[in-house]
Amino acid sequence: MITLFSSENCGKCNTVKQLLSDKNITYKEIDVKKDFKTYADLINKGIKTIPVMLLEHDSSISKHYICQFEDILTYINENYV
Repeated sequence: MITLFSSENCGKCNTVKQLLSDKNITYKEIDVKKDFKTYADLINKGIKTIPVMLLEHDSSISKHYICQFEDILTYINENYV
């Protein structure tokens, strides 16, 4: 499962959302400007910029955050045709 932490006025976030949509990838979006608890949780993990993509495997046993815009684009383009 993919969760995208974003904000509606974030250009890079909108680019990632468009790429996910173009590739018909299902994802959950959390707007950190509206969900302050989630934003605080990210900051406590040392994550201070958006977009951030969270990959969860095996019912949340394994979690991986991708925190750099270019790395998110690379991951999507390499793993989804």
